[in-house]
Amino acid sequence: MTLYVPPYFLSEDWQETKALAQSYPFATLISYSDGEPYISHLPFAIKELENSCTFVAHMAAGNPHTKVLQSGKHTLIFHGPHTYITPVWYTKPSVPTWNYVVAHIEGDIITYTTAKETINALQELTKTSEANWPSGWTFDLTNEFNDERVLMKSILAFEFIPKKLTLKKKLSQNRSPVDQEGVRAGLKMRSDENSQAVLHAMHKLSK
Repeated sequence: MTLYVPPYFLSEDWQETKALAQSYPFATLISYSDGEPYISHLPFAIKELENSCTFVAHMAAGNPHTKVLQSGKHTLIFHGPHTYITPVWYTKPSVPTWNYVVAHIEGDIITYTTAKETINALQELTKTSEANWPSGWTFDLTNEFNDERVLMKSILAFEFIPKKLTLKKKLSQNRSPVDQEGVRAGLKMRSDENSQAVLHAMHKLSK
């Protein structure tokens, strides 16, 4: 898959990508096999390695997507903050646009075959979710299943190994400094979470 990214929107910063994945763990996995796309929307957890990281997830065993996880080509998409940008904030007449941050990661997949690997994956996914939306809940096999065989028949856990990253940060870099300041001032007046997150990303970019 090819993502259109003008040079001024392009980044290959893995630390930023990991931060994005931690804050927005619900991602899109696209796999191509024999010319047919398979698409699943899933939460992912970061698995830290010595010099890199991978991403852990699971899907229902009945999902046809499971049949192509170990073949074909795979792209994992983390969707960051996004918001509408009105031309009212610019100094000259223009058209509306949308500011956003998104990461496309190409890679390979290995599927887990043991109950221990699957339980570890579910525990990591729980920790990721609870870090963002704490409730005090922890994964325990008896919470949902009382038999490992039932667990293994119900879901397929897997690990996504990154190979290539494209981090697109479309944050008004193509506009003049005056227009960029106008966008930041406009976003500051909004109260919704996405607009505030885009504003924060723009502030980081300007430092």
